[in-house]
Amino acid sequence: LTLSPDQSQFFRGNSVSFSCGASGPWTVRRNSSGRYNQLCSDFGDVHHKSSCSLDRLFLQDSGQYWCETNRGLVGYRGVGWLLGVFSDRGILLQIPVRPVSVGDSVFLLCQRDSGPALPARFYRDGLLLPEQPAGHTMSLQQVAMSDSGLYQCESGGQRSESSRLRVHSGQSHRPGISSSTLTHPAALHIYTGFGLCRKYNGL
Repeated sequence: LTLSPDQSQFFRGNSVSFSCGASGPWTVRRNSSGRYNQLCSDFGDVHHKSSCSLDRLFLQDSGQYWCETNRGLVGYRGVGWLLGVFSDRGILLQIPVRPVSVGDSVFLLCQRDSGPALPARFYRDGLLLPEQPAGHTMSLQQVAMSDSGLYQCESGGQRSESSRLRVHSGQSHRPGISSSTLTHPAALHIYTGFGLCRKYNGL
């Protein structure tokens, strides 16, 4: 499952779309607010069966999202990525939720809920990173495995929640569950699938 925009934090009211991006009868499903195995048609807008969109995120959209396909008595579903939607936090960090490859360029953005962008500082694993002229953005050129870690941004006296940047070598990559650290009580946790599928029986 891929998502657009490719980031792990959202403000309430933002939109997001999910796409299975695979051949065959894949559908987007979720577990949310005590309701299980919901089809996209129950909570969002369906596009060509294999993609789904939410035009406005609310707290009740919290849950686990995945792609699923059935082949006889055997079904396949994706492993999830952790996203957060915040209802009352002033800033968030835009960072790719999907793994990036060694040598890629990655751009981090410290986004405010309202008002103009302010200069920001960025942290990895709690350590302050060198400031860059762009102010509220940071560019990581030709990322290496050592760039993996938990990132935060700080601006206007507020600090974002942490999100993990995953870097892989590009060879035989098997992604697991993204572990963004979301501790704020108003945070909305959304799990989405990407790349890796697991098989289960008895659908």
